[in-house]
Amino acid sequence: MAGDGPVGYGLLSRDRTFADLLPAYLLPYAAYVGLGALTGAIGPDAVVLARFVAVAWLLWHFRARYRFGPPLTLRPVLIAIAASAGALALWILAYRFSLALPWWRGHLAGAEAAEPSAFYWIGRTVNSALLVPVFEEGFCRAWLGELLFGLGMRSGPGGFPARLGERMDSHPVPLSSPPLSAISVLGCTVLFSLGHAPSAWIAAALYFLFTSWIYAMTGSFRVCLVVHGLVNLAIAGLAYGMPGMRFLWF
Repeated sequence: MAGDGPVGYGLLSRDRTFADLLPAYLLPYAAYVGLGALTGAIGPDAVVLARFVAVAWLLWHFRARYRFGPPLTLRPVLIAIAASAGALALWILAYRFSLALPWWRGHLAGAEAAEPSAFYWIGRTVNSALLVPVFEEGFCRAWLGELLFGLGMRSGPGGFPARLGERMDSHPVPLSSPPLSAISVLGCTVLFSLGHAPSAWIAAALYFLFTSWIYAMTGSFRVCLVVHGLVNLAIAGLAYGMPGMRFLWF
């Protein structure tokens, strides 16, 4: 999601306000989460299909709003592959540590006993590897990252909520660096983590902080997308092939 000028670090179109751009980034995310709440009513197979249809349509509908930056060359691709291995290891170790805490006792046994259909495995893998990286990175890293970037914690009339409201009504501006201020990284990490089950909050936070560092090192939003997709694909493979790893998915 490159900017509209010679410097490609801006992730949003500058011809609309943050409020105007919000539906394009929020609705695919909200549709995915909301449809998950229907699992008990319509079953997991129907949910993965509904998620694919609804989210894919929304991403296509809003496609003119999205920008992904310069195409990847060999070096960032290699970095993305290496970073994916590190991010996957970090996620597995952090999540397994979380499940050792007393709040999540019994989760491992329940995960190993899960026996979803082949349709579910395939559908969830496609959703996780192709759709989830686009809307999660777009909403949590691109839109929110720029919204919070440079906002600061200065005092003033109305405090932080008033400044945030003013920011929503403003237009994104050209950026000479990725939107990675302390407040933007913190805010994006919290939002990204809250989008996962509480048992995965530690893993999600560490993952997002690690990939934010990768983003800072490469300056490439596409690298974050590739890392996210590869990690989700690897998790799907591990959950399918190794019952002891199903805690990563169930």
